[in-house]
Amino acid sequence: MRKSIYIYVTPFFPEPSRHYGSYGYDFVQALKRNSDYDVRVFVAGSGEDYDFEGCHVYRFQTICLPSSLFPFLFARYNAKSFFDAVKRAGIDIDDVSVCHGNTSTYSIYPLAIKKQNPRCLTILHHHDLDGYGLRLGRFRHVWFHKLINFFIVRRLFELIDLHVFISEASKKSTLRFPDTSWSCYDDYKRLGCGLSWLRPANLKRTLVLWNGVDIHKFNNNGRPSKNEGATFTVGCIGNFIEVKNQLGLVKAVEILRNRIPNLKLEFCGDNGYSHVLNPIKKYIKDRRLEDIVSMLPCVPHNQLPKVYRHWDLFVLPSYFEGLGCVYLESWACGTPFIACKGQGIADVLPESEKDKWLCNPHDEQDISNKILRYYEKKDSQELINDIAIDVLVADFVKKIDAMRKEALHC
Repeated sequence: MRKSIYIYVTPFFPEPSRHYGSYGYDFVQALKRNSDYDVRVFVAGSGEDYDFEGCHVYRFQTICLPSSLFPFLFARYNAKSFFDAVKRAGIDIDDVSVCHGNTSTYSIYPLAIKKQNPRCLTILHHHDLDGYGLRLGRFRHVWFHKLINFFIVRRLFELIDLHVFISEASKKSTLRFPDTSWSCYDDYKRLGCGLSWLRPANLKRTLVLWNGVDIHKFNNNGRPSKNEGATFTVGCIGNFIEVKNQLGLVKAVEILRNRIPNLKLEFCGDNGYSHVLNPIKKYIKDRRLEDIVSMLPCVPHNQLPKVYRHWDLFVLPSYFEGLGCVYLESWACGTPFIACKGQGIADVLPESEKDKWLCNPHDEQDISNKILRYYEKKDSQELINDIAIDVLVADFVKKIDAMRKEALHC
């Protein structure tokens, strides 16, 4: 008997020379371990199909205009290109039980499968607080552009069987849009301007699935012991983009340079945008912080556990974050984290503990206070649920299997 096919289609998935999208790989591997599905991965982009650490990836070519201009303009061509890749993979559309897209523009692929196979369960996975994906590109605040895209995305959203969100914050922001008044990120708040008269999307079903961690890789085994008086190292992993607020972290550490002996701050991540990274480098140089702040080279995902275990505390004061994997990876390696209030990571912390570990957005003094508190008290950090990706994905599989059975009896 042939296995039911589960198609996972995504814009981000790691490849041998680039490790962007590592969560997608971990999710697919956990899905294989915890289900009977024949899982196939499809990634948009140029080049040949490839293999990555035991996972075969099928590529398909898409056409997109620069700067996310009218992202659905070539939807028909892109869907056809996707179908060509599905055919090349030897998949019969009638054998596809689930098609799982990632991000708003990828909703077209599960719906294209559904059109030919009505029994297929369509899933759309949201990884951001901007569920509609309207924040991308230089035309994002052009009224008619965001209006047209909103109508298209809302219609697609309402056709999807199940929307999966990485946190309650991600879910709430998508369900509320075009109301953006809740956000502390001014650029995102502007997206709602001129759209307030429109109704939000009516989604069929929703589910929150946290970004889990592969605890076979990320754990505190081999964590080095620290002697009294040793260097206290604050670490941060994240691309250098505006919302990550690494400059705020540098300023917070500067406040503490004379209060915490042997204090160090280490950054690890892709360079990101030069207009964000260059001011950080300039600030470090101008304030003579080179002795305490350093930039580590980017490392492959499977080497990150060693980096996390070396740090005493992980801090990423991002003020627009769905639920960053880096927080949970760090915690799994025995290094507690500090994050911002109002973001998805708040889901995993007990209410009574949030004041210890969540700082106010854009507030360097509060970040420094939280770091200093941990340095002095060394509080243990507790989470409210299991973050092992196998546990989370196994529960997810049970729920989608139940949905499929329910649909068959309707």
